[in-house]
Amino acid sequence: MKRTLSLVIFLVFFTAILDAQDEAILPLKISDPPVIDGNMDEPVWESAPSVSGFKSFIPDFGNDLDFKTVVYMAYDEENLYFAYRCYDDEPGKIKASVNSRDNILNDDWVCINLDSFNDQQSLYAFYINPHGIQMDSRFASGQEDKSVDFVWYSAGLINDDGYTVEIRLPLKSIRFSNREPVKMAVFFERKISRQAIHGSYPHMDPEKGYAFLTQMKPMIYYGVKHYTLLEVLPAFTYAYRNVHSDGEMKREERNPRLSLTAKYGITSQLILDGTLNPDFSQVEADAGQVDVNLRYKLFYPEKRPFFLEGHDNFNFAATQADEHDPVNTLVHTRTIINPYAGVKLSGKAGERVNVAAVYAADRVSSGSDRN
Repeated sequence: MKRTLSLVIFLVFFTAILDAQDEAILPLKISDPPVIDGNMDEPVWESAPSVSGFKSFIPDFGNDLDFKTVVYMAYDEENLYFAYRCYDDEPGKIKASVNSRDNILNDDWVCINLDSFNDQQSLYAFYINPHGIQMDSRFASGQEDKSVDFVWYSAGLINDDGYTVEIRLPLKSIRFSNREPVKMAVFFERKISRQAIHGSYPHMDPEKGYAFLTQMKPMIYYGVKHYTLLEVLPAFTYAYRNVHSDGEMKREERNPRLSLTAKYGITSQLILDGTLNPDFSQVEADAGQVDVNLRYKLFYPEKRPFFLEGHDNFNFAATQADEHDPVNTLVHTRTIINPYAGVKLSGKAGERVNVAAVYAADRVSSGSDRN
């Protein structure tokens, strides 16, 4: 009797595992990668698994889109591949501009939202318009950061049936679980600009609203490369200043400066950054802001490479919901101004263990009120 009961429990447990596996997408593993040119004429797309049946979530939930959308999925040891076939009965009305990166929201576009840890905490978003122009962002702690620029490849092509898009996403460009197999989750989007319609697969539940992270489709990858990330960026700058004295221009100050920044992947999900005497002179300038009767200080986002890795891990419990709750981040690294040296550990040390630690020895000018 005990053996029979044990067998029944085992069969129920095993059946539950199989059902969970059936719900997950299993992309096709390939050895011959497709050419990313937007044509979708490679054999891989004929045998790769696909999903379709997109439903709208803007302006209404649950309606069929007027035009069919099919998404194909494949991968190899170092890259993830996706392809969209977006049908359209009037391809001449597809809105697709040849624009700068991150400036395509008014076009038709498709998007891959990738929860690389399958933990419902954060996601990468990769947008592509019908010409293959890119936009990318990082969503975590209720905030979408569009200032990030990942390394990935895309191409698009408008044809008589609509348009097609191909994407190659190097695994080195994202952080993912160090386990085998690698489990991720995905949420596919399509926007039809002239109809102001957004559709998705999987379908969004109106009761959950726009909580993407809780409505994603799991994916499983076998045998991907868990790389050892190593980046070393040395830099040397030299500055001097001349002054006019006794009718001559004399060199008053010389400032040679050597710096070193390094990044090391302890695992594919836990990253150690270090910097010594860093030079941030090439960082993008801040956009101007006007301080008019604000009850809190102006907030400038972080753009310096050393501080960007894993910076979303520092945004926990920071909502910036309205003017009464203006907190963007609990740890604002912009208060570290001109460090001698710094070290940072960020990522995941386990399935449910996030790590976010930073230390910097900073230079502070005399008379400054900054700490």
